[in-house]
Amino acid sequence: MNDELDKIKELASMVAKRMGYEIFDIKSHKRGRKRIVTITIDNMKDYVSIKDCESFSRELSPLLDAEVMLGNYILEVSSPGLDRPLRNLKDFKRFEGRLAKVTVQEQEGKSLTVIGKINNCDEENGTFSLEVDGKMKTYEFSKVKSANLEIEF
Repeated sequence: MNDELDKIKELASMVAKRMGYEIFDIKSHKRGRKRIVTITIDNMKDYVSIKDCESFSRELSPLLDAEVMLGNYILEVSSPGLDRPLRNLKDFKRFEGRLAKVTVQEQEGKSLTVIGKINNCDEENGTFSLEVDGKMKTYEFSKVKSANLEIEF
């Protein structure tokens, strides 16, 4: 299974690079007799559309058929979504000015969840700032339990 997943990742990364995308996530699991391969693509310059997912799927499917023995499989291609996870400081930097929901670990073992605009990201110091209720608050990325963009209307 690991060799199979490694080959899927290799092919998906090659197609993504050629099409101007990045691989955000790849998962593979069995459902009954079928293998489900779920690939999440990202576009660093814009949002990923349904058309982008379709194009990526059309490019990748023949390669998977020819080079990976998946048998009976379903390929699902998606985007990280409007409420995408923020997984690292580069994501915080990329989405400065956007609204985010962040859960951080406090000293007493408690969690604090805040919603605010990402204002500043200092990759060198491992911190980011959120504007919450008109006030700037700085957090250490190492204490983040979860973070997602919030959908703004």
